[in-house]
Amino acid sequence: LNPYLNSKADTTDRCEVSLYSLQCSIVLLCGSLGGSANIHLITPEYPEISWSSEPVLDVSLPLGSSQLNLCLESLNDILTIGASDALTPVLDLKSCVANLSDHEIVVGASYIFDSDKGILHFLEKCAHFKGKEWPKICAELLTMIRELVEKKSLQEKHLLLIIDQSVSLFTKIETKANIILVVNLLKVCITKLHETGSGCENIIDIADMMYRSLSNRQRSSLTVTDAICNFMQKSMTVATSLFDNDRVTKWLNFYMNNLRTEMKMKAVKKKVPELQIIAASFTGIDGVLSAFPHLVPDATLAEVFQLLVSCCNPNVEAHRHAMQLSVLNILAGHTSKFSEHLYKENIKLLNFLVGMLNTKNAGLRNSVCKGLSALVLEMSKEMTRNEEEGAGLFQHYLSVLIPLLQTPHRRQISSVMQCLGHLALPCKHLLGEEKLTQLFKKILSAGERVYGGSATESDADYSSLLPTVITALADTVACIDTMSSDMRLQLAAPIVSLIEVYPELHQRVQRICFSPIQYLLGAVHSDKDTFQWLLNEISYQGLLRCSSNSDSTEYAGLWSDLLNKYSDQIQELNVKREIHVSVFDTLINSFLVIFEKLDISPIEEEEEEDKMEITTTAGDGAPPQKKDVDIYRNLCTLLTDIIGNVDDDRLEKWVSPLLDTCIKASSTRPELECSYWLLNALIAYCDTSEYFSCPDHREAAGVKLARFGGALIDRLDRLTENTRIASISMLLSYPVSLLLDTVDMFVLALKEALTRGIGCLEVGVRGVECMWRILRSGNRALLSDHYQEILPLLNPYLNSKADTTDRCEVSLYSLQCSIVLLCGSLGGSANIHLITPEYPEISWSSEPVLDVSLPLGSSQLNLCLGLF
Repeated sequence: LNPYLNSKADTTDRCEVSLYSLQCSIVLLCGSLGGSANIHLITPEYPEISWSSEPVLDVSLPLGSSQLNLCLESLNDILTIGASDALTPVLDLKSCVANLSDHEIVVGASYIFDSDKGILHFLEKCAHFKGKEWPKICAELLTMIRELVEKKSLQEKHLLLIIDQSVSLFTKIETKANIILVVNLLKVCITKLHETGSGCENIIDIADMMYRSLSNRQRSSLTVTDAICNFMQKSMTVATSLFDNDRVTKWLNFYMNNLRTEMKMKAVKKKVPELQIIAASFTGIDGVLSAFPHLVPDATLAEVFQLLVSCCNPNVEAHRHAMQLSVLNILAGHTSKFSEHLYKENIKLLNFLVGMLNTKNAGLRNSVCKGLSALVLEMSKEMTRNEEEGAGLFQHYLSVLIPLLQTPHRRQISSVMQCLGHLALPCKHLLGEEKLTQLFKKILSAGERVYGGSATESDADYSSLLPTVITALADTVACIDTMSSDMRLQLAAPIVSLIEVYPELHQRVQRICFSPIQYLLGAVHSDKDTFQWLLNEISYQGLLRCSSNSDSTEYAGLWSDLLNKYSDQIQELNVKREIHVSVFDTLINSFLVIFEKLDISPIEEEEEEDKMEITTTAGDGAPPQKKDVDIYRNLCTLLTDIIGNVDDDRLEKWVSPLLDTCIKASSTRPELECSYWLLNALIAYCDTSEYFSCPDHREAAGVKLARFGGALIDRLDRLTENTRIASISMLLSYPVSLLLDTVDMFVLALKEALTRGIGCLEVGVRGVECMWRILRSGNRALLSDHYQEILPLLNPYLNSKADTTDRCEVSLYSLQCSIVLLCGSLGGSANIHLITPEYPEISWSSEPVLDVSLPLGSSQLNLCLGLF
């Protein structure tokens, strides 16, 4: 049969009598015969079954219907049933889609958004239907699609399909609420495409369509106008290069005419202007200023500023704050563009923003804080440039801001602190170092009220304000030439507090926590003593806080960001690499220092009475200071995560001391699995960074690991199940170059992993992954000499009944698939060792081991079967 199988066939030739069809028949035949028969395919002329490593069988499988398919069919059926029966199928579909896994969404998206039977097709058909139920049905489906786009990782082709069909919907839907849903869906889709590095080629056409619609709807539908302006603002931001100057200028003139009309209505006709139109127009102008500032003439810029100032009205009803929000967004994002006009109106703006600080609307309050910060920052530059009038202006700002520090509201205190931080440079320039020190003390005292608890508890989430507090301190410290010891001692407290509350913060706040810490470190970088003291304090106290938490991995994100990301301020200070290296070195050194102070030794029980007392209070074998063991365990877990995210040479000089520490701890308390997981991470780093390619490293660390591995194998039976998993995983993570020197240890560890893995899949997965790693390294002989011992241990996995719907990363089904591929790669001469008295036939090869159930309805999936 070999000549047929090894001949090149035309896979498109589907004739009844063709080489390709004959090959397919032979492959099926060989699968039915089993591995013990296929060994005869190996001959001197064909020493390997080379065809088994390439897909040779192209099978088209109709997968029938699934729950999703049924829901979509029911949805399309209601087009003929009527709207009174439609809502239930729609809700059933929403429930079905909500329960799909990410994998199922990716696979089923082609059917969900199918152009003939999908959701968007249904929406387009029913868009013009009359009746009160149809708008509600459309709203439910549009909301569901938006949630899919926002929460799931849809492919680019599906996002583009949603955009195309949404454009069609936009021209057909008449209900204003649903038009807004369509516009917002389009906005989310183009944002997602932008985040993935892709784009929408017809975004210009869509924007033009929106613009034409805008001129028709502006008076009759204010909410639609607002939604469209928001879409156009986003489109300019994500696809700046696609828009031509003439088009953007036309839009800018349109927005400006809208503003002039509304403001004239207020001034001349004494009528109430439409605040929604003013808000929408400012939103559009915001987009132009962000993406095309060069297209805004100075005269227009001056007019925009005057219109902004005239709209700064704190007395607008709370439920109509859209205008204020759009005004504040422009002030917060573009204050520097109005620098020529700002001086004349800055006092009015300051009073307006200060008066809005206590607004109850959270979104509006955040914009007020940003706008106030932007105003003070820009005016601080003016104070420094214009010394003659700057001193008086500086004093006025202080007279307004300083009293606000006495407010009981923490959020207002932090906002004022940020503004005072901006005033640090003009303070030094105009009044000198002594006054700057006094300002620093005021900021520091206010900060203590925010994170120290002396303010009222009116702001429950005060911990989220700590980044602002630290930034304000950094702004001030950056201007101080000489730090006294008293000032230095108070810098670490807010950072340590931030580290302590980090797990409680919202993810949005967590993502920026590293930035103010880096900024403060960069601000004191030139003062080496203060810099190193602050680093030591942050690392040591921070690690202690992290290790006191039952789940130290909650802090891994903060340390990883500190070690691998750059804040904007650090990039400006040009100390990026120095900060990263210094933080990492100090962090590892603090870990080693803390470890040396911990007592993790087991108790030596001398008397039976003492033993009973210890057992009832702290548990068997508990150390004198059980807290020390908990701290060590948490530190190891945290450090394991940190090391896993380091991909440069910063760790190299710390490999040896960390190995010594872990090996020492493992010898003292072999039952602590955290030591083995930390060793696992270290060894993985050594492998990827080719640490052992250096003869000195290989001789020193390699010998330690080889000796340690041999000793560990001898005491495996005395370890608990979890510790045994960790230790075996660590041994199997050794680089192949080390395994070549410790073959006996490796074989014992691999056999142990495969034997125990049937009861604990994680260990079995580690064993199979190690075998794959050896094959890919080209050192097949490391396995081939021990096939007779190793391969029979794979039979229990292959002959176990697996749940083929279980797509978890660690599952028996996924492990079986990996083993089948592995056996195919080894070839028939190796697989003969799978046949044992207990398993006389490779029964799993005559039955399908890959059962794919995909929600694709009547469409077909092409599978390539091979590799055995």
